[in-house]
Amino acid sequence: MKSYKAGYEYLLAYKITVPIYDYTVKFVDKYISKFSRTCDQMVQAARSGMQNISEGYKQEGLKGYIKLSGVARGSLEELLKDYVAYARQHKIEIWEKEEAKGKIREIGVIWEIIRKNPTLSDSPNFPSLPDSPDLAVNLLITLIHQANYLIDKLISSLKEKHMREGGLTEELYKKRVEYRKNQLGFTFIELMVVTTITGILIVAMIAFFDPIKQIQKSQDGKRISELNTLQKVLEDFYNDKNRFPLPSNICFDSPSAPRTDLYGKTACSCHICGNSSTSPSFSPYLPSLPCDPQSTQKEYLYDYDCSTASPGWYRIYTKLSLENNPVIIQAGCGGGCGPPIPDFPYNYAVYSNAQPETILCSDYVRLWQKDGFGNCNICKSPSGGNVCDYNNNLYYQSGCTQKCSP
Repeated sequence: MKSYKAGYEYLLAYKITVPIYDYTVKFVDKYISKFSRTCDQMVQAARSGMQNISEGYKQEGLKGYIKLSGVARGSLEELLKDYVAYARQHKIEIWEKEEAKGKIREIGVIWEIIRKNPTLSDSPNFPSLPDSPDLAVNLLITLIHQANYLIDKLISSLKEKHMREGGLTEELYKKRVEYRKNQLGFTFIELMVVTTITGILIVAMIAFFDPIKQIQKSQDGKRISELNTLQKVLEDFYNDKNRFPLPSNICFDSPSAPRTDLYGKTACSCHICGNSSTSPSFSPYLPSLPCDPQSTQKEYLYDYDCSTASPGWYRIYTKLSLENNPVIIQAGCGGGCGPPIPDFPYNYAVYSNAQPETILCSDYVRLWQKDGFGNCNICKSPSGGNVCDYNNNLYYQSGCTQKCSP
């Protein structure tokens, strides 16, 4: 009996992700310590690159399909960086595309299986992962590049289809109009009612979704993602050079004068933005350094150990637009963070070997917190004890105007 196959299983963009996932599971089992976070991250990224294409295909609207295909693309890009980092750390040469095709027999065999079969069987007979790490790494890097190219083409075609035909909302509206025409037809009054209701719904949707807030949310997501990526690549930099970057390695401007921070460390700071004409290259760790989405109004601050020519710690700060984001408290920046002058101006940070500078709630014997109605109430005092909820904002002044960090 022939089994049913879903539509996405006919896509080249999906079929090529299957061997990528299978090979990645075998690669990490063979070459990556099972106690390393990288092991789980690589397997999850490979699985996400495969599963999100199938999940996207099942979405009712094109918008969801495009979004999840983009997630798959991003996951494979993250996986690609892990393989490139492995090659760099183990002195493995990364071959050009044509050279890889000539040296790695498995690439041709894989594509022969994919092209000959409209859909893959539940146990496709792909060749084994090469025993040589040089071959294995270059095989996976080549396959990921091919998958990214195909997913880019898939996303492009979906966007064109969305522009021509519209999404789920437009499709339902068309069906409703067609139904009404087939039943009784529209009178002038009915058309006026539909137009009025549509206008009200549009206004309500704008008010509900708050486009400015959505833009800020998107910008904050980019900031958090880029700082987390920087934290990861700076660890690679440290592993290679036994120090963190100097300003000349990562900043587009000159460092500040040395200062003594709140913990007694000698600190200097400068700014990161790869779009600046004076920004240095950070290859091979990143193709280009990230830049705050609101540059030049805001810039990422690189705060580092300047007591030595080989920095042993760093902090990278940014200012999120939405101050109710829970990651602010998780980062230790609930009361603002960064250099105390001017007044702890940032609210999110990544760091290594040095906590963010901030106003600590533990320095105060009295603390206040807002209740569900916005009223400011004392939650810590010598006589009343401590009943503060440290997962929410805390204040060290009775008017609940000055925050501190738990």
